[in-house]
Amino acid sequence: MKKYSLLTTFIFLYFLLYHHTMLAQIDPSKHYQIVFDTGKALDIGGAPGVNTPVVQWDADPTGNNINQLWKFSVVPGSDGSNFYIQSVKTEKYLQVQDLDHASWTEKGKYKLKGKPFQKTAWQMKVVEKGTVVVLDERETNTLKATAQQWRYVQVPGNPQRQCFQNLASGQALEVAGGEANKNGGRIQQWDLNYGVTQRLQLKTKIIIPTTAPPTAESPKTETYYYLQFRHSGKVLDNTGRLENGVTAIQWGMAGNQNQAWKLVGSGDGSYYYIQSLRSNKILEVKDGAVHNGAEIIQNDRNNQDHQKWGLAHTDNNYFQLINKKSGKVLDVAGISHNDGTKMTQWEAIAGGGNQQVKFVPHPAKAPVDAIMGAWYFFQFKHSAKVMDNTGKLENGVTAIQWGLAPGNENQAWRMVSLNPNTPYFYIESKKSGKVLEVKDGSMDGAAELVQNPYTGADHQLWHMPAMAQNGYDRIYNKKTGKCLDVFEISHNDGAKMIQWEAAGDNQLIRFIPFY
Repeated sequence: MKKYSLLTTFIFLYFLLYHHTMLAQIDPSKHYQIVFDTGKALDIGGAPGVNTPVVQWDADPTGNNINQLWKFSVVPGSDGSNFYIQSVKTEKYLQVQDLDHASWTEKGKYKLKGKPFQKTAWQMKVVEKGTVVVLDERETNTLKATAQQWRYVQVPGNPQRQCFQNLASGQALEVAGGEANKNGGRIQQWDLNYGVTQRLQLKTKIIIPTTAPPTAESPKTETYYYLQFRHSGKVLDNTGRLENGVTAIQWGMAGNQNQAWKLVGSGDGSYYYIQSLRSNKILEVKDGAVHNGAEIIQNDRNNQDHQKWGLAHTDNNYFQLINKKSGKVLDVAGISHNDGTKMTQWEAIAGGGNQQVKFVPHPAKAPVDAIMGAWYFFQFKHSAKVMDNTGKLENGVTAIQWGLAPGNENQAWRMVSLNPNTPYFYIESKKSGKVLEVKDGSMDGAAELVQNPYTGADHQLWHMPAMAQNGYDRIYNKKTGKCLDVFEISHNDGAKMIQWEAAGDNQLIRFIPFY
């Protein structure tokens, strides 16, 4: 029994002293700094391309320097201690440089631990001491993939330090001799010796998980909110513009449609589209970029991943908005408190108030199918402005379009049905109590639309025969058959209302409940 115990102890010590393998507690969902005992961190050295050497550089004490952040994935079929090491910034993989990529001729038999085996020219090159370590695309060839696979091994007698040993060569990742204290010191491989230039530790950069918050704290889809930033108290704003490509900004809370946003289910798990009430467009990362600092713009919905956002709950009902494609979060550039600061994406920073938003209910209400007798803003698709009676009470005043102003009764209108058995209704102004009609009952195109007391005449009656387009309707006059229209497709405040043959977005109206 004693011999068996001694044998077991011997085997255990042999394993510990000669293999020094540690079952690594590396979490693939987190990012890490790889910090050598030189005090410097493994760094991509700027913006490297394929097959570009990596270096060491002063370790960023905040852990936020993306050039020094790495993520790990376990090599399939391994014991859990073999990893691919990938740059967070470039998404390329750490490998021993392939110095002879094309040559695959066999070079005869060699011995490894007393056993003969065949080596190719590439294998001979990859085992050379002093070979530099580079970043490269993921290798799919089974043999060459081992040059991108690293074993996490324990330093004997020092549980706080480890080394990375390459599976193709058996040699260790290290800072080149004579460059241990140098920024830009080159990284190479060398015989495993556990020296100061090989010993390292992993420092965790915590990525806030994308798990959904409790239901009670979740913003509701299809409800409009301000997205208020924690650091500044300002809110997400689309600048009031309607075209594609406009960069979103932050601005002081003003109650306008520029600042009203809703989450729309994307049909892709827990990811959402973020849609502007003002423009009806979707927030996306410009050009689908994955780098830090890429701008956040509005665009037509196209169902691509760079338009989809996940919610990561932080605390006190604040959330990070995480882009599905890039994995980065919505960020106020430069942590600025200024109005007009543009939106970008950036790596998630724990505690970064410029990356955290609170969903504050916005007084704006979602467009709905119009109900007879209810008060609405009549909002035009082309301009996002609404129909307005100018605030005047007298007869004959021409209706205009104007920017939506919550609570302004000039802009409140209702449709009143004559009879449930007919499709016709009149359109009444809340401000004046008068109804909209075609001036003088004219049949001409471009005849103005004015307010007058209700008489029941056909040129005061309107109908909506069918929904025209994606939640928008055209309103037709009973007498003339022409549509309610904004003159010359104008985007300007004060553009007058006319009638015209059915055509154009300046006739398409959606109904927003008056508030």
